[in-house]
Amino acid sequence: MAFRLLPRIPKLGLKPGQFCTRISRTLASRLALFVPPRSFSTNDPDSLKPATRKDIFDGFIPLNEIQISYSSASGPGGQHVNKNHTKVQIKFHIASATWIPEHLKPYLLEKESHRITKDGHFIIQSDRTRYQLLNQADCLERIRRMIRERLSEMNKPEVSAETLEKHRQCRIRENEKRLAVKRTDSMTKAYRRRPSQWDL
Repeated sequence: MAFRLLPRIPKLGLKPGQFCTRISRTLASRLALFVPPRSFSTNDPDSLKPATRKDIFDGFIPLNEIQISYSSASGPGGQHVNKNHTKVQIKFHIASATWIPEHLKPYLLEKESHRITKDGHFIIQSDRTRYQLLNQADCLERIRRMIRERLSEMNKPEVSAETLEKHRQCRIRENEKRLAVKRTDSMTKAYRRRPSQWDL
C-alpha cells in the first residue's frame, strides 16, 4: 500500500514528511480486539499449520471449510450502511468440519440448536462495526469462544453423590439460620410495640 506525503493539516496534526498512517493504526488496533494473538516460531515451519490431533481445538479455522457471505447492515449509518456490504455471515457444516473435535460435535448439535439449520449448518453473523474485515474477525472469534466454552463444559468433572449431599446439608443449615434470625427479629419488633388494651 502506497502512502502519499501530505502538507501540514491542523485537523490531523500531520507535519510535512510524515506518512498518513493514523487510519491504518486505528484499524489495526480495532482488529486486535477481535483477533486473539497467536505465537509463531520463525524457526519452525510447522508452527503455521493447524494441529494434527482430532481431539483438540487450537483455534485454527480453515477458510476452505466455511462459507462467508456479505450483505448490507441494518440500523443507523446513512449511505455507508446502504451502499457497503459490511454485515458478515459465516456458515459451516458441523458434521463435516475437520477442525472441530469429533466428541464435541454431538454436544454442539444439542446445545447450539438455535443456531443450527435442519441440514446441520451452523450460522453466525456480525454487523458490530462499519468495517467488513472487523465483522468477519468478530464472527471467527465468537466461533472460537463458543467451541472453547462447550469443550470446557464437557470436561467438567462429575459431581459425586457425597459432594451433592454436603451441599444439601449446607443449604439446610443456612435455611435454619435464616429462619432463626427472622424469628429473633420478629420477637424484637413485638417487644418494641406499645402494648394495647388486649395485652393487659
